[in-house]
Amino acid sequence: MFLLTVSEFKKLKRAKILPVSLFALVMIVVTVFAQGQMPFGESKYIDNASWLIMTSQSLATFFVLPALIALAGSFIICRERHEKTEIQLKLIPVDEKMLTAAKLISSALYGIGLYGILFVMTLIVEMCLHAGALDYAETLRLLRIYLMEGIGIFIAVSPIIALASKIKKAYRLAFVVAEVYSFTAIFLDPLSTLGKTHPLTAALILSGYYTADKKDLWSALISMAVCLSLSIFLTFGIREKESA
Repeated sequence: MFLLTVSEFKKLKRAKILPVSLFALVMIVVTVFAQGQMPFGESKYIDNASWLIMTSQSLATFFVLPALIALAGSFIICRERHEKTEIQLKLIPVDEKMLTAAKLISSALYGIGLYGILFVMTLIVEMCLHAGALDYAETLRLLRIYLMEGIGIFIAVSPIIALASKIKKAYRLAFVVAEVYSFTAIFLDPLSTLGKTHPLTAALILSGYYTADKKDLWSALISMAVCLSLSIFLTFGIREKESA
C-alpha cells in the first residue's frame, strides 16, 4: 500500500499539479498579507497575532484549496482509465480495490499536505511579525485545526472526485465544479441550519475553526458522513457493476 501511494504522488509531480498548488498557496499568503495592511481603528489587521494564520485558512477553504484537492484527486483516480493504461495495470498482480484505496489515500494526504504547507508559510510570516506574541499552545491548536480541515475538505469534495472518475478527462471539470461548490458556501449564512450542513462549513465546524454546540457538531458529522458514503458508493459500488 505504501509503495502504491508513493507512485501516485509521483504522477502528480509529472503532471505539474504540485508546483501549481504551491504557487497558489504563496498567492494566498501574499493576498491575505496585503489585506492585513488595511487599517482597523488605530491599528491594522496584520498587527494582531495569529490573524494571518486564521484568515488564510478561511480564504483558502472558500476560494482555492477544495478545487485544487478535487483536481489532484480526480487526476490520480481517472488517469489510467482515460489514458488507456488501465488494461496494462490489470496484467500486474495488484488488487484493484487496493489500488483504488491507495489513490484515495494519496488524494487525502495531498489535501492534508496542502493545508500543512499553508500553515507553515503563515507561521513563518507570523514569527517574523509577532515572534514574542505567539503562544505555543495556541500555535499547536491552530495546527490541529489546519490538519483536520485538510481531512474535512477532502471528504467534502470526494463525491466530485468520484464523479469525475466516470467522465473522460474530467479532472479539469472537477476543478471548476469544486470551485463553484466552494462559492455556494460563501453565500449561505454559516449560522443558519442550511449553512451549517454545507460540507465546507461542516468541515470548518469539525476542525474547530467555528465555535459550535453539540447540535451543530452532529449536523456537521452527518454532512461529512453523507459525502463519504456517496463517494465510496460512486468509487467502489459503480466500479464493481462495471466490471461485472
